[in-house]
Amino acid sequence: MCTNSSFLTLVLILKIIFLFVLPVFVVVSSIIKKYDRFNNKLLVLEIIILLLFIVLKISNNSCITNSNINYIKRSKSTIDYTGTGFSKDPNILEKIITNEIYKGPTGKNVYYFSNNKLPLSDKKIVCEDKELYMKNYGNTLTAVSILVSSVLQKNIDPIEVMHVAFKYNIFDCEKGVKTEDLLNALANEYHLRVSYVDESMLVNYVNQGGVVLAKVIVKPNFNNFACDESNIIIYNVNSQNELYILNPNNRDSDYICPSNSAGYGQIIKANSNNKAWSFNSINSVSYEYLSLERN
Repeated sequence: MCTNSSFLTLVLILKIIFLFVLPVFVVVSSIIKKYDRFNNKLLVLEIIILLLFIVLKISNNSCITNSNINYIKRSKSTIDYTGTGFSKDPNILEKIITNEIYKGPTGKNVYYFSNNKLPLSDKKIVCEDKELYMKNYGNTLTAVSILVSSVLQKNIDPIEVMHVAFKYNIFDCEKGVKTEDLLNALANEYHLRVSYVDESMLVNYVNQGGVVLAKVIVKPNFNNFACDESNIIIYNVNSQNELYILNPNNRDSDYICPSNSAGYGQIIKANSNNKAWSFNSINSVSYEYLSLERN
């Protein structure tokens, strides 16, 4: 993604001139015969701009493909960290709005964030010499954010959770952050405690209003939730003891796991948040259940 908003704006302006302004001027001047003498110069200018676009495209410059209004807005979504872990841009702490707020069985709010959808997906973390996008590295941050927000009943968004990870020096620029380390840091930050939920107590725990983070893996020919090991949130249960989950990686359409993933070739079904899951279908790909509770 192009992150230079000034260059992005310039490219957009050139596109408008190339596609609309110059052609319209040439056509109009040809009709009214008033500015014919400029037509050759304008055609040369058109060719120059076209050649510029071709060169930038060949060089794989993302500002060409992303030069529209939405990407100009997104290009400002950069979180730049120094070696000490503090943001160079304090304005980036602008609160991320939840994608949706669900209700648990006791009527409490469950705050959902998606690292595959705006406004979170295109947030870029500049960590040391690496550029990390939330849509690729944000599952743990996002899942834990859903959990801690739902326990505290207020919006603790993934960017705020990430700042806690940097504060406690547990964010690895290569690998991201481990789920247990992040839960322990947030427990300390917000005066909570980490609890482990036994699978035999899972349905009852959720039915009583508990929100659970499930660590899930990829298995061939199972209902997988992501292409690699990830986290989902279990937040509700119906009268048939079927569970409702929130998947930070949820998408609007099915997709096939790429070759560089653990689930290569597996089909990940879309809209996993919008259906009830049997306990066995969840438990078959989960290997640990954790939660946060008030002290």
